[in-house]
Amino acid sequence: MQETIRTILQYLKDKQPKLAVIATADVNKKPECAVMGYAITDILTIILSTHKNTRKVLNISENPQVAVTIGWTFTEVNIQIEGIAKIVVEGEHYNMTEAFFFSQNPHAKTFKTADTVFIEIKPTWIRKLDLLSHPPKIEEYTL
Repeated sequence: MQETIRTILQYLKDKQPKLAVIATADVNKKPECAVMGYAITDILTIILSTHKNTRKVLNISENPQVAVTIGWTFTEVNIQIEGIAKIVVEGEHYNMTEAFFFSQNPHAKTFKTADTVFIEIKPTWIRKLDLLSHPPKIEEYTL
């Protein structure tokens, strides 16, 4: 992993609160977005928790291409990510994903139900907008 991507990964790990906006689109290209808590793995996989009957889950099952934004003020670094999402619904992988997600977001356990599923996003493109630099600095990476 190149050094700049490592820096972005560390920024996303350290960011508090761990909030992201995920954008999805259905098969007819109708968009939907939501603010969600996130966790991030050492290989830059973003994990989100939701319920299986949400529009985002339906949209991802029809169209796995998603976009994520983390950071949205003018006094921080903003990260935009495009990637491929998959829904994790059961099995050992579900158990490991659940444990990992809640280790980074313990407060989110209060929202867990029998319908909870996880979304894993593998980034294909990253844009870093550093609004703390003057002029702002933009970097883009295709993964």
